[in-house]
Amino acid sequence: SDLCKDQRGRAKRQRTEFWRSRGSQNVMPKGLIEILMREAMSRLPLQQGTYEHVVRMIETSPDLSLQAKGKLDMRQKTFRGKPLHILEWHQRVAERMPKFFDKTMMKQSGKFVWQMRQP
Repeated sequence: SDLCKDQRGRAKRQRTEFWRSRGSQNVMPKGLIEILMREAMSRLPLQQGTYEHVVRMIETSPDLSLQAKGKLDMRQKTFRGKPLHILEWHQRVAERMPKFFDKTMMKQSGKFVWQMRQP
């Protein structure tokens, strides 16, 4: 076993030759979410919507869902050890909205409406 006791009797993990750092938990290919988000937003009416509209467009559009098949992080999002009602990749879309889009001052169902960034 790779556990041993320290001087205070607590179990401590020992570094063995088999020990590896866990590494990044992001299992999605780099840049995939950006491509999907931009394409989904460009297909929305007036090129604006909430993050939920973008997620729904990625899930329902045949070519976008085919492009994303098996590549999105489908784990359930957890916060402080408790599972939330959304998936991990939905959270990533919500977090990256300010990076790719401009916020309008409108809200829909309590969520901000975003629009394509003007050049």
